[in-house]
Amino acid sequence: MKTKMLCKGISELLAIVLGVVITIAIGMTLFMLLPNYVGFIQQQQRIAITNFNINAIDTQTAVATITIRNMGTKNIESVTIYINSSKNSIFSLSIINLNNSYNYNCTNIISNALSCRISLNPAQEFTFVVRLKTENGVVIGDKVVVTIAALFIDKSIAANTAISYIY
Repeated sequence: MKTKMLCKGISELLAIVLGVVITIAIGMTLFMLLPNYVGFIQQQQRIAITNFNINAIDTQTAVATITIRNMGTKNIESVTIYINSSKNSIFSLSIINLNNSYNYNCTNIISNALSCRISLNPAQEFTFVVRLKTENGVVIGDKVVVTIAALFIDKSIAANTAISYIY
């Protein structure tokens, strides 16, 4: 004699409604948590250029003064400085070390970029003085763009750009 098996469960309509409600609840939870998490990460990786000016020294050389500030919550371990001119190609950058008590090491990575190993704590400022040599001569009034890229201790990167004119 065969026995009849009783299958009990929820109806298909109820299963679909429950699935949609669970999906919406998970989506709303992620929507509320992820913006805070992304904002927290972005807060850790900010850098500001607080001062940038550039002065002509002679017909082939100019000196740029660049002050940067760590606006994040993590330490910066290295900074890369990119300098571009609108009219002249820059073929040499070098650091003028005005602060002998502060130890930093800068190397040219390409003709218009310097990479500097420097430690900046949160809210700390540092001023770089950079000598620029140009191929076609320094032009007063020429627009110069500096971009600073900072590598933080947690390997995150932040960048900032400033524009000045040669005086």
